[in-house]
Amino acid sequence: MAEDSEERLILLLGQYGILHLCRNPEALEAVNNAAVSGVVCQIITHLDKRTIRFFNELHDSIEVRHSDELESLGFVKDGVEVIQYLNIEDNPVGRGKDDAALIIESPAFAESHVNLIDTIWESAVMFDTAVARYTDNQINDPLRLTIGEGSFLKNITSALGIDEELPDEDTPFDPDAFFAAGNEVNQARKKLTEGKLSNFKTRNRHSPYVETNW
Repeated sequence: MAEDSEERLILLLGQYGILHLCRNPEALEAVNNAAVSGVVCQIITHLDKRTIRFFNELHDSIEVRHSDELESLGFVKDGVEVIQYLNIEDNPVGRGKDDAALIIESPAFAESHVNLIDTIWESAVMFDTAVARYTDNQINDPLRLTIGEGSFLKNITSALGIDEELPDEDTPFDPDAFFAAGNEVNQARKKLTEGKLSNFKTRNRHSPYVETNW
């Protein structure tokens, strides 16, 4: 299937599918060759720390993401042909004598299947981020803050732990303070990307009303 791909090849590898792929040199070479030829190759896997090293055998242009929502194994070629595994051996390093798969050549089914995969793909974790989580015990996912309903000002000050009273009137715009605050935010982002979350605390020296605790 990989050899015949022209535009897009999606591989659903579950938790141990990468082992099945790598133990078959011809299949692995076909996937890598498809990527080299310009085919968009995407892999959704349930990453396991024991299988991380096998992904190094994939071509650099193949994008891999981790998801807990998809355990099935299968392939989609050019959005028109689907292979769905019905049965696969429990032993990840077995010979696969009892493996069974269904080939579906239906544009309508393939389209609905791709739509589901694309939805999962958007929420899946980038490979490097997932690897850092499993190997370095780092959480590199973007920080998210839900403000919710009600007063934005009250909610944000509560989330940031600001207990001081805020001024009733706006202070004149100070460009120096504005750019200084931006520099502090950039420094904070740099520290977060380095994984230094413990006892991280910053205060805007130009304003007594902004303090952030992580």
